[in-house]
Amino acid sequence: MNLRLRPTIGKLEPLRPADPSLGNIARMETPQIRPGLVRDSSRLGRVIVFFHNSAEGNLAIQLVTSLGVPSDQLGVTPPDGIEGAQGMVLSIACPDSLRATVESTCRSLGGQIHRQN
Repeated sequence: MNLRLRPTIGKLEPLRPADPSLGNIARMETPQIRPGLVRDSSRLGRVIVFFHNSAEGNLAIQLVTSLGVPSDQLGVTPPDGIEGAQGMVLSIACPDSLRATVESTCRSLGGQIHRQN
């Protein structure tokens, strides 16, 4: 019998059997939703950056989050979502106070900047 630990309950229980109509594919568990208060509902301006090299885009993600941009405000289009399968597009929502710093950081890594208000 397969057992698993449910982190929310902390008890071991048997795995649920898969739906026979799906074959060997197990059912997906219901996702957990974390309720929370939205403190600032104002729309932030976005900086759209295209990197020819996805390694530069990955470095930009690390640097931009270290500047204080929340990681849940980053949108990433990986190389397989781009025509030619090369490069990376970042969509960065940032307050006006950080915009110049974010733009200069991305430019220094070779990114092409496009603004969206």
